[in-house]
Parts: sequence; C-alpha cells; structure tokens
Amino acid sequence: MCEGETEQEYFEAARIEYALTTAEIVLAENTKGAAPISVVACAEEKCAERGGYDQIYCVFDRDGHESFDRARARIATLAGRKNKPLPIRDAISIPCFEFWVLLRFAQVAGQEDIT
Repeated sequence: MCEGETEQEYFEAARIEYALTTAEIVLAENTKGAAPISVVACAEEKCAERGGYDQIYCVFDRDGHESFDRARARIATLAGRKNKPLPIRDAISIPCFEFWVLLRFAQVAGQEDIT
C-alpha cells in the first residue's frame, strides 16, 4: 500500500527489476485516499481478501499529514493484537518519499553516492 504515484512507480519498477512475481503494489489513493490512515484502511481491506498476504507494508510520508500518528498507532494495534494479528507494517519516509529517492539516487554536491 502506498499513498502516492511516485511511491507506486518506484516500487513497481523494483518489483519488475527483482522479478518479485508475487508482490502487488497498490495505490491506496485510488480506493481510500492518500492520507496515512486511509492507506492503513486499504491494507486492512487487503488482509480480509481470500488468500491473504504474508506481509503488507503501508508506505506513507510524514509531511504534514494530520493522521500520521493515528495511522502508525493503528498499524501497531492491528499487528500486535493477540487474536488474529494482521501482517501489516509501516514504512515511513520523513519528510517525504521523493526526498529519499533524490538523496539515494541523484548526484548531490558533486558526490557520486551519498548513502
């Protein structure tokens, strides 16, 4: 689950590059909305589907999202419950995913690789 198109494109490219044939990249914005709590709601729906998932990662930015803390707390609750915990984890980026991609892959201040 991811909140935006940049994340979706990045993970879809990684899925293809590494031949992850069973991975599914879902843009939550298309079904529930882009807010972090909406990404978590989309993940909950995916968990209820027949066949289930081994792991679901909710990818969202810190940015200025009002529901950021609630979304992380909801994930902790769902994953930590004793009866039927859900295989949901968060994968957050601060301040935003696009900044992480820039730092990871672009030449910055004349350096080839800054990671």
